[in-house]
Amino acid sequence: MRQFIIIIFCCLFLGFACAQTNQLTKIQNSNSSFYELLIGTWQLKELIVADQPMSIDTSKYYLKITQKGFSYNLEVNTCWLQGWEFNDNELTTESIPCTRVCCDDRYGRAYEFLNYIGTYRLDKTHQQLTILGSKGISKLVLVRTENSAW
Repeated sequence: MRQFIIIIFCCLFLGFACAQTNQLTKIQNSNSSFYELLIGTWQLKELIVADQPMSIDTSKYYLKITQKGFSYNLEVNTCWLQGWEFNDNELTTESIPCTRVCCDDRYGRAYEFLNYIGTYRLDKTHQQLTILGSKGISKLVLVRTENSAW
């Protein structure tokens, strides 16, 4: 009887361990798939601050996402982040380094609200990306897919 209980316990333990491993693999695969869907060049289409769309020339602003990180342009300067990680489709970081070549305020204040830190949401077609951030909402469209490393 004791051997039977030990065998049952071992089977239950192995079954539980396999289920946890399988669940972890599913989570890793879903995050991996999400990263892969983001890789490419995205063009800003709308920037919403305080529930109001900003009046800016969105054709000047691009977000480039690669397997190793991302970069984006302001009016003059460029910002980048390498080794990024999502937690429930949310990118959190203290700050994103940017060059300090010159002034980014020649055409408005959009540079103050562009940092792409926040919750990332893709539409069903994977062609539109919305980033819900603390400084505003950025809506982007995919303009080019790229599978190359930085």
